[in-house]
Amino acid sequence: ARMADLVPLVINERAPNGMIATDPFVIYPLVVLTSKDALAIADLADLRGRKVGVLTRYHLADVLKQTNPGITFVQLDNIGDALTGLRKGRLAAYLDSVPSIAHATRILDNNEFRIAAPTRYEIRLAFGVRDDWPQLAEIMNQVIKHFSELDRGAITQSWVNTRIQKQVDWTFIWRVVGLILAISGAIVAVFMYTNRRLAAEVGERRRAEYALQT
Repeated sequence: ARMADLVPLVINERAPNGMIATDPFVIYPLVVLTSKDALAIADLADLRGRKVGVLTRYHLADVLKQTNPGITFVQLDNIGDALTGLRKGRLAAYLDSVPSIAHATRILDNNEFRIAAPTRYEIRLAFGVRDDWPQLAEIMNQVIKHFSELDRGAITQSWVNTRIQKQVDWTFIWRVVGLILAISGAIVAVFMYTNRRLAAEVGERRRAEYALQT
């Protein structure tokens, strides 16, 4: 039996078994965070032979290891552990999005770190839909395409607010899901009404043609 019809948060297309991911509703590029007194770097290649942290939930460790030989990537549970690792010298750098880093360092009132370099990697946030409902995924994709910058900004704010916590603000996420489902439901209703009206018109036309022939 399926455990859910819809998952409110899928990161980098890693949907649970039996589900598919929608298009991303927000995308955040990853940057390299180091301590302020660390040597300047231009990109990840300058960290060969060093340890670099990345959150487990981003599902990026395997890709990072394959494309950056020589760097030891350490998977972490939360950004608080990453900042502690940087502060104590257990990590040379940490990868995350600018909004997450900015929020965490502001909340912790910490200015010991700096963004040292960009990367070509990113975090993509999407919804998960059961894989035998591909039509719903397509409808949600159409809704996501019309998200305004205000919508994406609100989602960003909720997302970064959870980076140093142990759990996600599911209340907000479910509100976003509810909005999308409401819009999707309206689209489906219009589609069904249109199809039924068309079917009725076709039926009337066929009956009229049959009457003329007889």
